[in-house]
Amino acid sequence: HIGSGQKLLPADYILDSETQEVIRVDLNALFSDRSFPVGRFIAAIKEPGFSLQRKFYQSGCMYPLYRLAAAETLNELNQHIGRPAGAILEHIKEAGQPYLPGSSLKGALRSLVVRYLIAQNPDPYEKRLRQNLQDKRSRKEFFSTSAEEGVVGNPNFSLFKSLQVSDSSTLNPNQLQLGCTRVLSLTRRGFCWKDLGQNTNVDRPEMATPIFFEAIPAGTTLTGT
Repeated sequence: HIGSGQKLLPADYILDSETQEVIRVDLNALFSDRSFPVGRFIAAIKEPGFSLQRKFYQSGCMYPLYRLAAAETLNELNQHIGRPAGAILEHIKEAGQPYLPGSSLKGALRSLVVRYLIAQNPDPYEKRLRQNLQDKRSRKEFFSTSAEEGVVGNPNFSLFKSLQVSDSSTLNPNQLQLGCTRVLSLTRRGFCWKDLGQNTNVDRPEMATPIFFEAIPAGTTLTGT
């Protein structure tokens, strides 16, 4: 998943239990249907916990924009409709078509090269990590940055600076699938799952807040330069 910064809210989609899919509803087409009760929709959407699924399911089925395969996650999403966790993070798209940005592909290539170089000679990387552990000024979000620079060099002078990677080809949005993940946080006592609603740590993954997202399925072939 590479996010666009946008979310699908329960007012944007319905769930098809027969096909095990999430249907992103074409709201423009829905509202253009003269038989659709727009006034009732406007009144209903102001209610807490509103969802298109519960109020206008049949109407939404008539105007699919695209469908997400969701066999493994549909039931869990259904449990969270009307709650903050019922939002779906949108994949980045160009004119409605999903793709992979060149910057993301370049970052993935860099990570593969770094992992390979560390496997060949881990000593410089591990030495820098130990130095960062002893440095109280080290910030956890940049903890490994200097260690990686010790492997591949300063990013301003690295060979990666001259590497140009284009955006990938686009994909039909109906090829996307619904994914679900949870946050595992590093704590002083080890690791804990995150309840984002309460901003607290919990012990079991099923107690943690699910994060739903659109994703390009593994094994999908895209082209680029």
